[in-house]
Order: sequence, then C-alpha cells, then structure tokens
Amino acid sequence: MQKSQAFKQQIWEQCIGFLKTPDVLLNKQLLPYPNLEVKINPGENVQVSYETIQELQKQQYLGKRVELFFKEWLEKQQESKCLAFSLQIIKDKLTLGEFDFLWKKGNHYLHTELVYKQYIFIRNLGENELENWVGPNKKDFLHWKLKKLKERQFPLLYQASTEKILKEKLNLKSTDFQQNICFKAQMFIHFKEEQNQFIGINSDAILGRWYYAHEFKNQLFNAYKFMVLPKQDWPVLPQKEIWLPWETFDEILKKVNQSIQQKRSVKLWMKTPAQIFQLFVIW
Repeated sequence: MQKSQAFKQQIWEQCIGFLKTPDVLLNKQLLPYPNLEVKINPGENVQVSYETIQELQKQQYLGKRVELFFKEWLEKQQESKCLAFSLQIIKDKLTLGEFDFLWKKGNHYLHTELVYKQYIFIRNLGENELENWVGPNKKDFLHWKLKKLKERQFPLLYQASTEKILKEKLNLKSTDFQQNICFKAQMFIHFKEEQNQFIGINSDAILGRWYYAHEFKNQLFNAYKFMVLPKQDWPVLPQKEIWLPWETFDEILKKVNQSIQQKRSVKLWMKTPAQIFQLFVIW
C-alpha cells in the first residue's frame, strides 16, 4: 500500500474508532448536562474530507485529531454549522479557558465540550469507586475531569470576558447557548476483576483488560501475536490487518519493558485463534 493511501486508511480507521467509542457516563448526577450522541448512523458512509486529512498531517496529538473528527461529524449533520472551536477566553493576557465547540443546529446555538479518554480501574486507588478510574499512566483521574467540567468549563460560558468575546466574534450572548457534553472513553479493568456494573459508568464502554508489567511475563502469552498501538491509534478498533505488524510475545515484551522503565503504559492488541483483544500493560 502506498504511503499516502496507508495514511488515509489510518485516518479513516481512527475516525471510525472515535465515532464507535461508547459514551461513558450513565449517571446524570456525575455531570448534569445533556449527552450529545455522536455515532455512525445505519447505512452511513463515513468519509474524511481532503481538508481534514491535510490538517491531520500536522496534528500528531490524539486530542487534536479527535477534535477534527468531531468537527467533521458536526458539519455533516443536517442544519448544522460550526461557529468556533478551541475558542480561547483571555482576560488581561491570562487564558481563563477555552470552548471546544460553539455551533448551530437549526435555530439552536450549542456549546459542546468534547472529551475522549482511556481509563483503567485500579481497585482501592481512591476513596470511592469513581476515584478508582484513572488514565493508563496514573495521572488523569476521571473524577478530576468531571470536577473541572462542572466547576470551570461549563460555568466559563457565563463570565463577563466570555460575554465580550461572544459579542465581538459571533454577535451572540451567553444566554443564547445551550450546553452539552460528548464524553467518550475506552475503559479497562484488571484481568482478575469481575465485569460488574460500575457506579455511573456505561458497561458498554468497558472494552478490555489491563495487566501490571510483572503479570504480563506469563509464558502462556507465547502462543499469541501482539501489536503495539501508538497513542494516536488508540481509538482504532481491533482487526486482523492494519498498517502495523503483528509480533511475537518475545518481541513485544522488549518494547513493553522499555516503555515501562520510562513509566509509560502500553496499549496492545493480542491475537488469539478465536479473537483479538485490546489491553493495557501498566507500570
């Protein structure tokens, strides 16, 4: 496959994976804002525009790529128009925050916060079940993100500095906007953890298992093939063949150990005769 064609295929798979990632939150008490359902409709032929592909060549960070996928989805919805995205609110040279997306659908003006995450569940990590969900590198807690959204991101709409910028750039007022959230996440539980219903979490979002590095050295893995997923490919859905090679357990273990020594967790696909699994190995 030619390099340009392979890149287009990679981008398309990333976009499909993003759109198919489940919404994570079930409990409105965790975040009292409407959920914006972003998905692929039956029979829909998902395409990524030339302009988006060109822009993605400059954007290696997963967060920025996801923003562009969302923008592409938004602009293809009926009667929808993106008014602004990544709009910074600045006062006296100090950035107060930014809005992910301000857009219009029909006669309604909307502010949507977009969140795309990977979380692992480490039992007894926090003081309650919600506090046990953390990013693979143990830095990015789910409850921290929810707190930031509730106390900073959504209230930002009603600050005086925001009112001024909305008037200057869009000739609109804060009260013109309704607010909602698109919060997608891939969730992973320990391989010994029972897959019960977790408080406030959509069980469909639990897509795999995780292992500590010392647990991943089990020789039972020798029978399987593995693939390391770079972070920008984390949304991609497991499948038999993509642009990355399958490797033996010994080959993959060397890469895993190198990352673990740097305290960087690794996302893998594991191919067995029956199925392809996705998993994290953490330090």
